Amino acid sequence: MSFTGAIQREWRFLQGVSRTLWSVRQIKPDSPVLVCDDFERAVDDFADHTAMVFEGERYTYRQLDALANRFAVWGDAQGLKRGDTVALLLPNRAEYVPAWMGLAKIGVATALINNNLTGAALAHCLSISNAEHVITDTESLEAIDTMRAVLARPLTYWSIDASGPLEEDRRALDLKEPRTAPERPPASRRAGLKANDVALYIFTSGTTGMPKAAKITHMRAELYMRSFAAATNANAEDKIYCVLPLYHATGGLCGVGAALLKGGTVVLRRKFSTTHFWDDVADNECTMFVYIGELCRYLINAEEHPKERAHRLRLGFGNGLRPEVWTEFQQRFNVPRILEFYGSTEGNVSMFNFDGQAGAIGRVPPICSAASQSVS
Repeated sequence: MSFTGAIQREWRFLQGVSRTLWSVRQIKPDSPVLVCDDFERAVDDFADHTAMVFEGERYTYRQLDALANRFAVWGDAQGLKRGDTVALLLPNRAEYVPAWMGLAKIGVATALINNNLTGAALAHCLSISNAEHVITDTESLEAIDTMRAVLARPLTYWSIDASGPLEEDRRALDLKEPRTAPERPPASRRAGLKANDVALYIFTSGTTGMPKAAKITHMRAELYMRSFAAATNANAEDKIYCVLPLYHATGGLCGVGAALLKGGTVVLRRKFSTTHFWDDVADNECTMFVYIGELCRYLINAEEHPKERAHRLRLGFGNGLRPEVWTEFQQRFNVPRILEFYGSTEGNVSMFNFDGQAGAIGRVPPICSAASQSVS
C-alpha cells in the first residue's frame, strides 16, 4: 500500500471510530433516556421529512409517530402496563416499527416473532414471550391455525388489516380511529424505566433447536441504532434500502436506525427480490442498502440488470459478505464502499471493518499499537 493510501486508510478508520464512539457516549444502563426518546427527538427535528417509503406509499416522521401513538393508545385500552409484553407477528410493512416503538412509549416490551414460523416453533416463541396479545395481519393469521393444538394457553390476536367477521380469539385493531391522531403519551408514563429495562425480544434462528429469545434492552437498541447511524455517516438526505426482515436486528435496528435517527428515509420492501432490487434502488434514488452476505451472492449470480450501475449508492453495510463475493460485487455494481460488521443478537461484542478491506478479520491500527507499547 502506498504512503498516501495508508494515510487515507488511517483517516477513514479514525473518522469512523470517533463518530461511532461519540454517538454512544451518553448511553448508560441507569439512564432514563429510552429508545423511544431517540425516535421522538428525530420526529421533532424532521417532522415533515419522508421517513419511510413502502409499496408506493410515503410516510413522514410525523405520520410514523402518529401510528406509534395509536399503538400506545391501543395498549392502554387493553390495560397493558409497564413490564408487560406484546407479540408482534408481521411481515415487513410500514406499521412494524411504529408498533413496537409505540408500545415502548408506555413501557411495554415487544417480542418480534419470525412471521415465517409455523406449528410448534411458532407456538414455542409465542409461549416463551409471555404475551397475552399478538399484533398481526391477515397474511400472518394463516400461521396461527398451524399451531393452535400445541399452544399452551389461549391468546388474543389483533389484526391491523381485518375485514369482515373474525373468529372469537381474533379482533380488529383499527389504526384509523379516532380520525384525529392521538397525542403522544407523556414521558411521565415511562418514569422509573431505565435504559437497562427490556424493550424488545429478538429470537435466534433456531438452527440448534427451538428459537431462543434474546433480551434487547433500551440501551442495546440505542447502541444498535445510534452506532449504525454514526458508522454509516448517515444524514437527512440518505435513503436506505431495506429488504431484510424487521424481526431481526440487522434490518430492524441497524438499518432502520441509520435512517430514522438522522432524518433519512427507509425504503422498505416486504422481502428480497433479485428481480426488483436494482429497480427499487435506482428508482428511489437510494444511497445505501443493508445486507446479509448471501443477498450479495444472489445478486452477482443473477443476470445483468440494466440499472445495476445506474444508481446513487455510496455504501452497502451488513455482515457475512464473503471475500470472493465482496470484490466482484463492488466492481460489477459500482458500489464505492462496503462497511462490514460482526455481531450477534445474543452476543455482547460488535466489530466494524471501517477500512473496507475485503475479508479483513481485524488489525491493530498504528496509533493504537504505539499507545499500547508506550503503556507497557
